[in-house]
Amino acid sequence: MSYLVLQERPKDEITDTTFKKVTEPLPETLKKGQVLVKVSYVSVDPAMRGYLADVRSYLPPIAIGAPMRAAGLGEVIKSENPDFPVGEIVRGFYGFADHFISQDGSDLEKLPFKDVEIPQYLALFGITGLTAYTGLMNLIDPKPGQTIVVSGAAGAVGSIVCQIAKLKGARVVGIAGTPEKVKWLLNDLKIDAALNYKSPDYEKEFVEATKDLIDGYFDNVGGKTLDLALKQAKVHAKFAQCGGISGYNGKVEPLYNYMNIVKFRIKLEGFIVIDFKSDFPKAIADLSTWLREGKIISRLDIIDGNVDELPRALAGLFKGANTGKRIVKL
Repeated sequence: MSYLVLQERPKDEITDTTFKKVTEPLPETLKKGQVLVKVSYVSVDPAMRGYLADVRSYLPPIAIGAPMRAAGLGEVIKSENPDFPVGEIVRGFYGFADHFISQDGSDLEKLPFKDVEIPQYLALFGITGLTAYTGLMNLIDPKPGQTIVVSGAAGAVGSIVCQIAKLKGARVVGIAGTPEKVKWLLNDLKIDAALNYKSPDYEKEFVEATKDLIDGYFDNVGGKTLDLALKQAKVHAKFAQCGGISGYNGKVEPLYNYMNIVKFRIKLEGFIVIDFKSDFPKAIADLSTWLREGKIISRLDIIDGNVDELPRALAGLFKGANTGKRIVKL
């Protein structure tokens, strides 16, 4: 079995020396209660960059020499636990690894639906979908006719936020980083307006797209787009601060319109998905209904590879390489 441990903390971008691969033999036998999982899919998420920094956060940083933290899906290939028979597909936090040994099964979760493609349990029915649903509904609660702006709109979380806001009757403006992503947002997700933040006229286009001002802003990137959203916010606008991917590699842009928070009494609130754990059952119920009814698209960006591919897949998130939820298939 192979897995990656943190070798050195990146100063900015993740490189080939950030992680080190460790290889160990698989156990020939298991102790009572143990379960051996062959990992099939590993989730790659922007939040992982924060795990690598030795700073105070909502989770402790990964120690040098410790395994990477990551959600995954896999198949039970050996078991001494009657609750998890061989062949069962299970979800857990397996790290950047191709196998995982559970000591008692308490860190494994069976999949509730059998009619959904398996990788969706790291996407729409994983942290991604739950983050989009709970953050939007609790902090913004979009209403018909309101204007909701979503940054990182073609990413894993942002694309789901856009669609839920549309289902709630809002006018949705999505921000992305390529013409192809803008086209996808307009043609596939059917949002009302989509902008490329790399356009030379981006600020002018943003102001035009939000000329009636913003009721809610779901932020995945921070930086210039957050500053523009503050400029265009209505009185009592609601901002859900989910992430700041534009500054995760150490390049943080200033906010020039910060005082608009005071002038327009903007409610700007950060959140972590586990803040709304009590809402998870309703979120899963709604998301599964919308998926089956064809009202929501959960695009998967799957890369085939092995554990060596995981750092590159993660680094690509900060260069806009993905559309939808990035997952590595081992």
